Amino acid sequence: MDMNEEVQEIKKEIVESRSLSIRTNNLMNSLAADIKAIAKKQAGYERRMNINGAVAYILYTVLIFVGLKLAYDWQVGKIEREKQITLEQQKKLKNELAGMKKDRTARENAEKKIEEFYVMIRDGRKEDAITAYEAIMTYPLTEAEKSFFRDKVNAMRAELSLEKFQVGLDLARQKKWTEAEDYYRQAIALKDDATHIAGVRLELALSLRMQGRQKEAIVVLSDLLGTTLDREIADDAMYQLGVCYGEVHKLDEAQKTLRSLIEKFPGSQWIKPAREALTELHKMKWSL
Repeated sequence: MDMNEEVQEIKKEIVESRSLSIRTNNLMNSLAADIKAIAKKQAGYERRMNINGAVAYILYTVLIFVGLKLAYDWQVGKIEREKQITLEQQKKLKNELAGMKKDRTARENAEKKIEEFYVMIRDGRKEDAITAYEAIMTYPLTEAEKSFFRDKVNAMRAELSLEKFQVGLDLARQKKWTEAEDYYRQAIALKDDATHIAGVRLELALSLRMQGRQKEAIVVLSDLLGTTLDREIADDAMYQLGVCYGEVHKLDEAQKTLRSLIEKFPGSQWIKPAREALTELHKMKWSL
């Protein structure tokens, strides 16, 4: 009995041992599967970590390059702006320099022209000085220079006007009425407010009358008598006006003018010719 029990015990232990071995083996297989799954998960995690690291590295590198590119572009833009400003300043300086050179040349030319004008005045070159006067007055002159040149040129105008008048009188003595008229007009244009201009206008009217242009002469004489005249000019002008009226057959105006001459200037040298002209006008009226 004892042996059977021991055998049974041994069998029982063997069965239990086998069961334990099977469970152990199953547990080992399960553990191996878990370990394998864990290893697989770890590998996937590591792979994701590697991928994420690579992506992060790439992104970091891209950001660095973008930052460097932005910094580079900003620096290049700054340099370009500074270059543009420098070029504009250079252009401005060149323009200012060119303007200064131009102003300097203009000043030198002006000084040269002013000096030449002064030489004209000094040498008494009246016509040249009068011709150049208007242009010279546009140059940068002091008030003293302007006053000096103005007085000198006015004096030259008066002198040259008188010279033209004298030439006209000489031509009139030679009965060259057209040439005389031209010089009279030049004399008036040179200095129409000179003291001798009243005499010039009187001689101009006479030259017109002698050319058969009495109507023009009447205009000149009428304007002349409308100004303040001294006795010597006024009676001459009035007599010539009366004669011109008579020659264009304005008999009433002629008689009125000649009678006014006799009344206003009883001591004039034209009294006798005026009375004779009135007699002729009276006869002419009766004959008409």
